[in-house]
Amino acid sequence: MRFELLGPVRCLRGEEELDLGSPQQRLTLAALLLAEGRVVGLERLIDILWADAPPKSAANVVRQYLSRLRLVVGAEMIQSVTGGYRCAAATDEADFRRLLSEAAQAPAAEARTLLERALEQWRGEPLAGLPGAWAQAQRVRLAEARLVALESRFEADLALGRHAGVVGELAALHSDHPTRERLSGQLMLALKRAGRQAEAIGVYTDTRLLLAEEYGVDPSAELAAVYQQVIAVQSQPRPAPQGLGVGGLQPAQLPAGTPDFTGRRDVVRDLVEQLTAGTRAMPVVGLSGPGGIGKSTLAVHVAHAVRGNFPDGQLYANLRSGDRAPQEVLAGFLRALGCTDRQIPAFPPERAALLRSMLDGRRVLVVLDDVADPAQVEPLLPGSATCAVIVTSRVRLAGMVGARLRVLDLLSDAEGLELLGRVAGQARVLAEPEAAADLVQACGRLPLAVRIVAARLAARPGMRLEALAVRLADARHRINELKAGQETVAACFALGYEQLPAEQARAFRLLALAEGPDLPVEAAAAMLGVSRTDAEDMCEALVDASLLETTAPGRYRYHDLLRLYGRGLAGEEERATASQRLFEHYMCGIRGVCRVALPGFVHPAGAERPELSFSGAPAARAWMRTEQANVAATIAGSGREGLLGEVPLLAQVTGFADVEDAIFLPAVLLAMGLGAQRMAATDEAVNLLSEALAPVDARTHPKLSAMIHAMLAMALADDGSIPDARRHVEQGLELGRLAGDPHSIGVNQMAQGVVHMRAGELGQAAEQLLASAETYRQGGMPLRAAWPANRLMLVHLAAGRPQEAVAVGEEAVPMAEAMHDPLLAGLLLTRLGQAWETLGDSPQARRCRSEAAAVLRPYQLQQPPPGTSGGAGRARRFLGLDRAEDPAPA
Repeated sequence: MRFELLGPVRCLRGEEELDLGSPQQRLTLAALLLAEGRVVGLERLIDILWADAPPKSAANVVRQYLSRLRLVVGAEMIQSVTGGYRCAAATDEADFRRLLSEAAQAPAAEARTLLERALEQWRGEPLAGLPGAWAQAQRVRLAEARLVALESRFEADLALGRHAGVVGELAALHSDHPTRERLSGQLMLALKRAGRQAEAIGVYTDTRLLLAEEYGVDPSAELAAVYQQVIAVQSQPRPAPQGLGVGGLQPAQLPAGTPDFTGRRDVVRDLVEQLTAGTRAMPVVGLSGPGGIGKSTLAVHVAHAVRGNFPDGQLYANLRSGDRAPQEVLAGFLRALGCTDRQIPAFPPERAALLRSMLDGRRVLVVLDDVADPAQVEPLLPGSATCAVIVTSRVRLAGMVGARLRVLDLLSDAEGLELLGRVAGQARVLAEPEAAADLVQACGRLPLAVRIVAARLAARPGMRLEALAVRLADARHRINELKAGQETVAACFALGYEQLPAEQARAFRLLALAEGPDLPVEAAAAMLGVSRTDAEDMCEALVDASLLETTAPGRYRYHDLLRLYGRGLAGEEERATASQRLFEHYMCGIRGVCRVALPGFVHPAGAERPELSFSGAPAARAWMRTEQANVAATIAGSGREGLLGEVPLLAQVTGFADVEDAIFLPAVLLAMGLGAQRMAATDEAVNLLSEALAPVDARTHPKLSAMIHAMLAMALADDGSIPDARRHVEQGLELGRLAGDPHSIGVNQMAQGVVHMRAGELGQAAEQLLASAETYRQGGMPLRAAWPANRLMLVHLAAGRPQEAVAVGEEAVPMAEAMHDPLLAGLLLTRLGQAWETLGDSPQARRCRSEAAAVLRPYQLQQPPPGTSGGAGRARRFLGLDRAEDPAPA
């Protein structure tokens, strides 16, 4: 049996991988394995698993984990001893350390073999997937051990004269750890021995500058000694090509790389491969994304990683989003390549031609940072396939023919925490892991924002991460908090916003006011007061400017910080107008859904209130499914203005005489949930009704709470969750009786009947449905008895009583018609057709089905096929086991 920790935690018995259970259970095993046979106390295991907030049952949970692990790996592997537990087992981590120890005592050739075997133990990130601060601390420790092993293997390679073979690997690792002096020295020696002395000197120069900027120190004596080896026997410098460089020096204009560059390892690897592939066409890569996403930092980092492939020089220019004209940049490049001012042509096309001539056949890297549009790039491009170009821009670079384009993503959570730790201090992040995660989320995982927060913490060593997280938790002031010295997130965003034309700038401000997870183009058109086509054009222009994201065709969203920045730009008048338009847009949608699903409850046709038009139930369901989160967020974020005008609609939908502003959102969710239920969208109904119930105080609003309980009970029963349905209907009945409200009592009696019916308790179901009808009659609402009648017909049919079903249906259909509810009438007619067919009266069955089809056709609800004489099959369908038979539960 073998345990593996240098990757995902695994246990192998021969070739078989054993199931070690949950991440928490694997973490328990890892803690014992890394103790190497030493006793680990129960309290220590609790600290490792839960840090500062263990549950009351923590000790029992740990014992359960250990018991399960013993069942998997064998009781003898995990021993319970005085003071705790221990596990003495073979691990890849122990093998790794043993091989390192043997290599330290061996000659160079044998040491290299041992080190290679040690590094082969690694399968990825150590302890991958394990949660908590302890696991993260172990990952940092083990990753450091791997780096040391790699450095030792490079040492052996250099001692064996394998410098040419390790230059590329050393350069890639050094780009990830540019201030690690042992790596810097090894790379310098490898380059010097490969005949690349100038690059070796450049490595030392870069490292010295980074150490001074980051830590305020000079290179160590060891690195300085390596530098002396590099320059001690200096060969005659290679003459520069004629006309290239000033004074025989190749241009090396790259800014210093960021010493704490973090993440994007896959992106860096892909870009390096593209720039060094050696294809027949000149490689051009374009990086785009919003301000603060890290385009420039990534471009410079990659440029340093590949500079060794471009020994004739590196040209760099920051075009500052169009503030610098291409002809100005061309002049600077030509001067760097050895031209005097008199030799630089006056006309831009001639300058571009001269640049191409001077770079022909040369191996030069060109970095064009922060360009405003692809038109600026064309005159600055070399013409030779031996060169390469990196371009960054806030706008999408779709017009760059032949370029490999990449839109940068946000940092992952892990990358954000890594960056925070590298700048502010890893120990502080490990000490407050939850606050650190909150900071990364408050920054929206935007690299610039994370770096600013980290810089603030680095400048205040005594400041707790939690204190800053609390300040950033207030969204109203977050943008203003994201500043460190002269660097601010707002200033970065402003560079992109200020380049927008007036109409696009207005759209950016107004659309940022929308609540909800995303923004459909129809809602954008409503907010802007323009057509759908014009709104889509504006949204796509903002996407091209990296100020808006598209999640699907016709749907958009803001990055959290861009949304906050945009909201801060909107004036009070346009804020009020746009918000009111958005609110009215969604209310139009709700009215349209209700028109389809609840036709007996909305204003009659021809009402003045506008509404969206849906072709039938599928379209209404689709709108509600995609927009319900936006509807809820929009209503929750609205003020009192504009709500009172919608109360009559909701009062009719919910059955109440008045709907207060305080419960407006639950009332809307109830209306949508009831609509979803009638359109057989059971999952959506359960979600909407559960969300509606949560904020309602049952003591203050017992009638509303009682109705939501009833609707939720029926939806849960239709979904097969009978125990939960019973619980809700019991609460609903209690609240209805407490309020003394006939409607609340009647709808919960109907719900109780539905629960009994779905549970197969047909006698009790009929009893409760009859009681519901009687409650409505006694309460002065006789027409509403048609609601329980619809379900009562199902019970009679399932129980083999078609004659009783006919009697109920013949009485209920006129009641549904009198309530102006053709949907209910159509369902009742469908049941009547089934009952007549069971009785053998085919003409009556055909008549009812024909009338039902005519009524239901506008709603596009599926009708049941003609039944058979088999009572068991009909009972199964009527009980809801065949969902297509009963598309509208109410």
